[in-house]
Amino acid sequence: MSDFDFPPCIDCGVELGSMPDGRCSSCAMDYLISAGACRECHTAMLREDWFGPRASQHVQGCSLATSDDCAARTPDELKAVRIARCGWAP
Repeated sequence: MSDFDFPPCIDCGVELGSMPDGRCSSCAMDYLISAGACRECHTAMLREDWFGPRASQHVQGCSLATSDDCAARTPDELKAVRIARCGWAP
């Protein structure tokens, strides 16, 4: 491996360079957004000071809208959110 080769992304395998966690920039962004998304309605939770209360950011009828702990908690839940948001997950 030369000085300019990068290890492949741990998610997609593309050799475009990886972030410190081993993901390429696209997969790292998807991972961060999915990790902050609701595990039921798959909506990314954004800053309350810009986008309003978290409860109003959920899809109407989401049972986790009033929960303080709506993000994916396990690797399987995170994978389900990534599949629902993007159509695939590693």
